[in-house]
Amino acid sequence: MSGVLEKGDGHQDDTLMIVMLWRIDAGDIEGALAIAEYALAHGLLMPAGHTRTTGCEIAEEMAAAAKLADQQRQPLELSLLAQTVTLTDEEDMPDVVRAELYKWVGFCQRDNGLPDAALDTLKRALRLFQGVGVKVEIKKLEKARNTALPKT
Repeated sequence: MSGVLEKGDGHQDDTLMIVMLWRIDAGDIEGALAIAEYALAHGLLMPAGHTRTTGCEIAEEMAAAAKLADQQRQPLELSLLAQTVTLTDEEDMPDVVRAELYKWVGFCQRDNGLPDAALDTLKRALRLFQGVGVKVEIKKLEKARNTALPKT
């Protein structure tokens, strides 16, 4: 796969796209994101049988990987989720998919001691889709922030 990425001719490669998904499933997120960056830069499409756009597929699969990693108590690195957001931010996808990605970025920010960033990200997820499942966490973060504010 590295040869395909290094050659960089940008031709449609269904095998490469399937390998990207396999890498996400196998936990090789860095490898998957290298392919994702290449795929998006060259406008590669998902192979037959996949109905979503490449950007949407990447965002949705990464959110699912983040959820699974969190359930296994082995959360993904924040930098990898942030890279996913950067790669897919301009891509067309349903709000619910983008909201789910932001949800897991926000949870990861929270877990990495970035409560203000987490609050902003979770609020963005909620604006995109009211049913994303972040309302309780937003309330907790707001309460913690208000408790930490100096009394005047």
